[in-house]
Parts: sequence; structure tokens; C-alpha cells
Amino acid sequence: QQHSVAEICLSQVRNTVGKDTVRFRTMLARCLESAGNVDSALKIYDAILTDNPSNLMALKRKYCLARSEKESVEALNAYLEQNMADTAGWNEMAKLRLAIGDYKAAAFALEEVVLGCPLDSPIHCQLAEVYATLGGAENLQLARKHMAQALELDSTNKRAMFGLVSVSKAFLDEISSQGKKKVVDEHDVEVAKELVKFGADILVKSYKGTRMYAAVQQVLKQPIEGL
Repeated sequence: QQHSVAEICLSQVRNTVGKDTVRFRTMLARCLESAGNVDSALKIYDAILTDNPSNLMALKRKYCLARSEKESVEALNAYLEQNMADTAGWNEMAKLRLAIGDYKAAAFALEEVVLGCPLDSPIHCQLAEVYATLGGAENLQLARKHMAQALELDSTNKRAMFGLVSVSKAFLDEISSQGKKKVVDEHDVEVAKELVKFGADILVKSYKGTRMYAAVQQVLKQPIEGL
């Protein structure tokens, strides 16, 4: 019954605006999608994009209909080339890249999300975790900065609290493992030590009076030893 109604509506649109218009062809493709005829819908979107490569509706629908991760990445890349300011699109790209383990590209996508949502604490936290996963002194410094920013934006973000301690300690361990191979900014080292202490302190205070207090103290004992 619903398809019959769609056919009637399509007929009315075709008679009003013509069968070669983008409006009619887009509606026809959506109806084909609904009927399960994805290949025919994709052909229509491809034809629309041949006429106008910046048609955002066709680009979005091609992404939605992608059958594999590779096709999804290609379709989303094509969309973002035409609409670079779409924060939601970059967020979707970050999810795709994380799903296939491409952390460097995921970090790039999340940096674009941060540009659009600079006051979003969870996004800063997620970006910090990606940099921490990439590893290395420079990436751990970036992770530390974004964890600190996440905590500044939301002082109750416990993930950022734990993350700040973790990435700051990881940075210190990385510097220590390199020994004299690399020139180290002593100021960065001191900042990292203070951030470990600061993060541990606010975590212990936030869990005081709860059943998790003793466990949190035990977890944080190792990072602050020797600082």
C-alpha cells in the first residue's frame, strides 16, 4: 500500500517538474532504495553527480548505501571534499577510520570535529585517546593537552581525569625509555609530573566516601610513585 502511494506521489511530481529534474530523480532513487533496488538507486545518484559533483544529497545517499568499509570511506571522502565544514561528517569519518584501525586518519578527522565543536569535552577526550594509541612523545604531548582541555571544559569528566594521569605518565615513561637519545624539554617533564599528581589528587577526592575509594587509591598508587 505504501509503495502505491509513493507511485502516485512520484507521478504527480513528474507531471509537475518533469522526469529529468534532480528533484524527481532523487525522489525516484529514494523509492528504489525503499523497494530494495539499491543498484538502480546508485545509478541514478551517479548520474546526478555526473551532472553536478557537488550535489550533497546524492553524495550522502551513496555513503549510506555503501556495502563495504572501503566504499564507505570513498563515499564519505567524496562528500567531505564538497562540504568540508560538516562536523557530523568528520565525526562519521573518525568512526570509520577507528573501525579499520587507521588511527592517524582518525586523529585528523577528530581535529576537524574539534574545530567545529571546540567546547565539547568528550570529543577532546576521544581525540586524546587516539593520540595516546598512536604513541610516541609528540603524540602523547598532544594527548595530554586534549585530556587537560577536556577536564577544563568539564571538571566532572572522570574519563578525562583517568586519561590525564595515564597519558602524562605514559609521556614520562616514553621520555625515560629514550634516555639520552633525544633532547628533552625539562619544562615538559615537570608539567607532566605535576599533571599526574593533579589528576590523581582530583580522582581520589572525587571518589572519597564511595565504595570505589580504596580501589581508586590502589590504581593510582603506581603512577605517582617516584615522582
